[in-house]
Amino acid sequence: MLVKTKVIKRNGEEVGFDLEKIENAIRAANEEVDNIYKLNEFQVRAIADDIAGQVKKSTHAIHVEDIQDMVETGIMGMRGYEVAQKYVRYRYKRELARKSNTTDNGILALIDNINEEVNQENSNKNPVINSTQRDYMAGEVEIFETAQRLVKKYKQSQQFRYVLVKRPQIRETDRRKLQVDLLVGKIQKLEVCVKRKDILGMRIFSKEDELDKMLAEVYQKIKELPRINKGVESAGNKKRSSWKNQMILEEFIR
Repeated sequence: MLVKTKVIKRNGEEVGFDLEKIENAIRAANEEVDNIYKLNEFQVRAIADDIAGQVKKSTHAIHVEDIQDMVETGIMGMRGYEVAQKYVRYRYKRELARKSNTTDNGILALIDNINEEVNQENSNKNPVINSTQRDYMAGEVEIFETAQRLVKKYKQSQQFRYVLVKRPQIRETDRRKLQVDLLVGKIQKLEVCVKRKDILGMRIFSKEDELDKMLAEVYQKIKELPRINKGVESAGNKKRSSWKNQMILEEFIR
């Protein structure tokens, strides 16, 4: 089928319609699913031909994103829901890589986990892929990126480093009263959640305004302490405490 309608690429350039690219994209997604869920070659070509017909009827150039939407709709029209999920996942990964100029393994692994959750959730019903899954992935990835940013932010924070260094010198009762342990625990748990890609945990602990406020208050309260155990520790204890403080700090910020 001869299609004269132009396709607008993401950089604004107009190029000719390429039917083979559509077929190859569908085949690539098709190869990612078990045989029982695969589309046959007739279905792949039928989807591509239908899209070519839609593009041909257009009176103006069509953006590549619109064509990709047509591909998703076409795959689902053939009841290839599992194939469509793989296509959405690949498309979103490419979009993410373009926007952030990265192929962060943590984010890509997270997308794999998200897709598995969606697969399980929709195991007995047809998933709504076009918008729901993509929006879901975007939201979860945003949480992950925010949590990563916060962990890096607090590791580099002079105030938080100060709290970590002074923490062992404060009596346990004072630490509880000043919420020192609570603050450190929240930030350390956030880091653990990022490492484990625990989205629920990241949701709980990625509250930047709350953490900033708590850090500022704890930092100020520690600075206002007249002397942190100076009258209690011997010189030898101070030396050991200083070494211990440095180890704690290095352990956390490495």
